[in-house]
Amino acid sequence: MNSRGLPAEEVPPARLEPRPGSAWPSPHLRDLRDAVRVLLGLDDDTAVVIRRLNRPPLETVVEVRPMDGGKPHRWTLPRCRR
Repeated sequence: MNSRGLPAEEVPPARLEPRPGSAWPSPHLRDLRDAVRVLLGLDDDTAVVIRRLNRPPLETVVEVRPMDGGKPHRWTLPRCRR
């Protein structure tokens, strides 16, 4: 049984959707998330969060959060100005 009182096999998989009024992630961020998942050999139970921060300094933050209570990892990627 799960938290809703249903057998686990009857629960549809949860789909995370963006908040109302927010834009969908860019294809570049989706590609980065997928690459991180493949390179680190992550399963579907591990969250990969990509955030682009547009305040100085410009950077992209990659977070890997295991849902089983494992230690989260975070990398900050500086963005070069052109």
